[in-house]
Amino acid sequence: MLTQEQINKIIEECKQDPRVQGVLLTGSYVYGKPHDGSDLDVRCVINEDSSDWAEFERERFGTRIEVFFNTPDRVRCYMQESKKEGHGDCIHFWANGKIVYDPNGIVAQLQQEAIQLWKDGPASGGEWMWRQEKHKDHAKKDW
Repeated sequence: MLTQEQINKIIEECKQDPRVQGVLLTGSYVYGKPHDGSDLDVRCVINEDSSDWAEFERERFGTRIEVFFNTPDRVRCYMQESKKEGHGDCIHFWANGKIVYDPNGIVAQLQQEAIQLWKDGPASGGEWMWRQEKHKDHAKKDW
């Protein structure tokens, strides 16, 4: 498992890229339940769309790191798709993630939008569904 010092090093690496406007951490390291098999989920808000730079995985400190790079408009698009389809994954990430870098406030703005979308619920009403199998056992109250 990663230490806070190791997580901070990963965040600093993300911040070095001039396209990165903000960084949000999600997943078990944020929600307080990491285990030996946990990865670190990093969501970077960027100022330009780079289709070859949308996502990458690598290993650092013996742990898998998943980094997602998206513009604010792309994040909003993903959240609207999640709302329409009734899958809560994307909205949950943004509503409950930990902001670790946000010099211009864009990550906080996206988080507030996600919190409202989460409260409003899926477009069809009812409860949020989970797209990924690993989320199937999580009830809304757990998030």
